[in-house]
Amino acid sequence: MIYIIGDTHFGEEHIFKMCTSWHKDFDTCDEKDEAIIDSWNEFITNTDTVIVAGDFGDPSYAGRLNGKKILIMGNHDWEWWNKVGKHEYEHFEHVSPYPTMIENFYLVSHEPQYVSPNGVIANIFAHVHDNPNYKNVSSRGYCVSAERIDWSPILLDSIIEEMKMEEKANGNF
Repeated sequence: MIYIIGDTHFGEEHIFKMCTSWHKDFDTCDEKDEAIIDSWNEFITNTDTVIVAGDFGDPSYAGRLNGKKILIMGNHDWEWWNKVGKHEYEHFEHVSPYPTMIENFYLVSHEPQYVSPNGVIANIFAHVHDNPNYKNVSSRGYCVSAERIDWSPILLDSIIEEMKMEEKANGNF
């Protein structure tokens, strides 16, 4: 099965301090990290694939997580890459500096991409955290920032189903 999550920011205390909305769920960055790890490992098996839509954080955490991991690099991942080097990403099946297309329709990116409401692709993205200018789901977009999906990877099939329901609700189906 394929799951997706973004903006985990493992081990990034400075991001935890900046994202004040996270403080309603957690008192510390370590508490957030451990909650994500526990939730992730509760239902992700080693045969599952988890696509991380950027800003994973400290790559050493990847070894503690079940499943095959694919990283679509976000702006903070570049900082880690330059700091620790490529060899620290050994627990990822693949690391991509570019958005990735899955099922010939869903573009997984770190930052949201413009897509036409009647276009030929949809965008699954992170980066925006709890910014109210972005919906959690629309017929052509889905935000997988960790705080928007209960700090746990979400099944791709669930994302697709929610997007189809939005499309149907808006008469575009």
